[in-house]
Amino acid sequence: MAKLSDFQKEKLMYYFKFFDRDADGQVNLDDLPELQEKILKYTQWPKDSTIATYCYEVHKEFIETMIAKTADNDVVCKEQWLQTWSKIIHGAMGMQDFPIWLQLLPKVLFEIIDRDGDGELGEAELGDFYENFVQIPKGKVTELTSIAYSQMTDNGNFPLNNTLYEQIFANFLLGKECYGPGKFIFACFDDKIELPKYKVDYSLLSDQGTKKEPIQTKPSRFRRGSSGVMPKLHYWRSH
Repeated sequence: MAKLSDFQKEKLMYYFKFFDRDADGQVNLDDLPELQEKILKYTQWPKDSTIATYCYEVHKEFIETMIAKTADNDVVCKEQWLQTWSKIIHGAMGMQDFPIWLQLLPKVLFEIIDRDGDGELGEAELGDFYENFVQIPKGKVTELTSIAYSQMTDNGNFPLNNTLYEQIFANFLLGKECYGPGKFIFACFDDKIELPKYKVDYSLLSDQGTKKEPIQTKPSRFRRGSSGVMPKLHYWRSH
């Protein structure tokens, strides 16, 4: 079991609130319809579209798995939430070390933010997410988004695509201190927003020298508002 830092607990408790839509201090399947409604209202996805169904199923699987890992049958309380995450995080170095049901979470979040569906998050899309989904006060959004986008993309040198976003999400989960772009996944930690004390090494995203074996295949993108067969996902295992 990994020892969570105070900042990790702060981030994970915000994520708890992301799922605890009725604010009763517990996460369970009763929270799922309201979460899905919020997502559909923000994205304008048709209720029965492939992407909406995919999003619902990923979050349903996540909540069910978290419940199964606790002592209770139907709910996850705050204490159990942190205890379960401390077990999941133990020994992980990146998203590739997490189980598949957890690896899907940043993929879904990326789709929610990527309003134009081009496979890359722009600064305006990030700001829109902060203001209208996370509900950061409008007066703070412009400056906060500028700082966030700069740090997440190494001052615009790297496109904020799905691959990079997943690495940043891993930093959100694993980063014990505030020195990394992970705090900008939801950007709601005002006292932690400052210039980094060291530069993020984006070269770690390079495939050089890494043999990758495809486990499943998927189409490169969803078509917004589409319906039909649920697309498979594309995972990579590094050797």
